[in-house]
Amino acid sequence: MDKIKKILIIFILIIVGFFIAYGAINIFSEFDPKSGLTIFPQNKNNDLDLSYSFTDDDDNDDLSNAKEIIYGSNPKISDTDNDSYLDGDEAQNGYDPVAANSKRLTDRTIQNLTIQYFSWVKEKYNINDPVLQDSLIKEYLNIYYPVISVLSDVAEKKLTINRNADNQDMTNYIESLNSIELPQGFLNYQELYEKTLAGKNTNIDGILNELNANADKLYKMSIPEKAIEIHKKYISVIETLKIIFADLKNTRKDPILIKLNIKKGQELAIIAADLEEEKIKILK
Repeated sequence: MDKIKKILIIFILIIVGFFIAYGAINIFSEFDPKSGLTIFPQNKNNDLDLSYSFTDDDDNDDLSNAKEIIYGSNPKISDTDNDSYLDGDEAQNGYDPVAANSKRLTDRTIQNLTIQYFSWVKEKYNINDPVLQDSLIKEYLNIYYPVISVLSDVAEKKLTINRNADNQDMTNYIESLNSIELPQGFLNYQELYEKTLAGKNTNIDGILNELNANADKLYKMSIPEKAIEIHKKYISVIETLKIIFADLKNTRKDPILIKLNIKKGQELAIIAADLEEEKIKILK
């Protein structure tokens, strides 16, 4: 029992540690009281040779470098879609800066979370050039994402279930769980975030590969029948972590998504704590 509890406590600490590191990220690290704009760190992107900033505007089109990346327009061309309107004028008036023929931003089939947030701020507060402001972001997420479904359903048919498991089978199952290790550097989410924001290379793919390998191990384990539901939760936690880390690749394009993922991290911490209680119950 002590060994089992130790395994579960380690798992919980990893998830909680992830959330603490994640929650400690102050995405909006600087605030300019004069312009009211939140400014991202002034790191240079080697590929684009511009700073990811909500104040810098390298092509003088009234759309900041950071917003160019968010909207998908070209930060070096003032009129990306060549329709005679500046990118900034289009975005501030609800038009798509990357689509000609006066298409509205709302016409986009897929809008990232940050663009949706900008549209919401513009409509609710009549702000033509919305900013990333913590109070507004919190309000937006509370309205549209009051409850987050963190765990996805895992089909039982994908699992290898031992419906005649004995005590030794349960011991073997626990040993198999003990072999699952989360990637090294897993808790360095903030460092990965900062590197991604700066346009630097990260090992996100390596972490995702390890998480994929762990998910594969979990799917292939022989699972005692009474551990099915808990095992499905373990798999779902790993699958959610895969999504959260994959989202880092889009940090610059969709910074609001990072804020939403903080709520996911919080939910994961709660779920991980509940898993310990559930595991102990089925072993009695």
